[in-house]
Amino acid sequence: MSEPSVVSASMARSSRYQDVAYLLHSRNFTDSRYILEFFTQQYGRLKAVYRPVKRKSGLIAKPQPFTPLTLEFYGDGELKTLRSLEISGNPILTTGLSLFCGMYLNELLQKLLPLEVEFAGLFQVYSNSLVHLVHAQSGEEDIALRVFEFELLSSLGYGIGFQYDSLGDEIVAGTGRTYCYFPSEGFVPQHGPVNSASLLCVGDTLAAIADADWYQPQVRQLAKQICRRALHEVLGGQELKSRELFR
Repeated sequence: MSEPSVVSASMARSSRYQDVAYLLHSRNFTDSRYILEFFTQQYGRLKAVYRPVKRKSGLIAKPQPFTPLTLEFYGDGELKTLRSLEISGNPILTTGLSLFCGMYLNELLQKLLPLEVEFAGLFQVYSNSLVHLVHAQSGEEDIALRVFEFELLSSLGYGIGFQYDSLGDEIVAGTGRTYCYFPSEGFVPQHGPVNSASLLCVGDTLAAIADADWYQPQVRQLAKQICRRALHEVLGGQELKSRELFR
């Protein structure tokens, strides 16, 4: 995990900035301008006003998500102005389940990342996740999602430790021990009856998650449940619209 860096102060010392980015979200601002939201390598989540360039055909050129971009922008407030926008690669996600997964990643970034805080390590994991989604075998797209979710939680200071339980004892495979997971406490050793709302975890499965052994269905299913509970806590109950795409 790389420590996030607040970059707003450094941005105020200059009038023009450049960075590589992916588009997270866009919305109309006026008849001829859009407000675009990006995930950038150096400046984290960034908002900017964009006036598209009209092509000879009359169509307006507008960036698309999951396409590598190079931005040049200026402005010292939270809302920047794009001076130029260049497409620096082909679209990575275009159709199917991988596209829905990418939309889910984008919504997480949009809801959880503060503005103008550098998350260079997370940016690289995001880029890798898009590529992994493209090349994932059918039914294994969730592996890329879990890797990204764990990195996102860690980058925000909510990393999940799978090596030790809530008492500080090591979680070791082959012991038959079970735990209940709580986002605020971690993995609590289970010695008695379990509430039906609790998430029961077997030590062997937790050890497999720690080793990134994703090829057992029960490992991936438990990792999904853990991530969902952890993210629900961090999101503060906010609903993710992109999850509806998977129903």
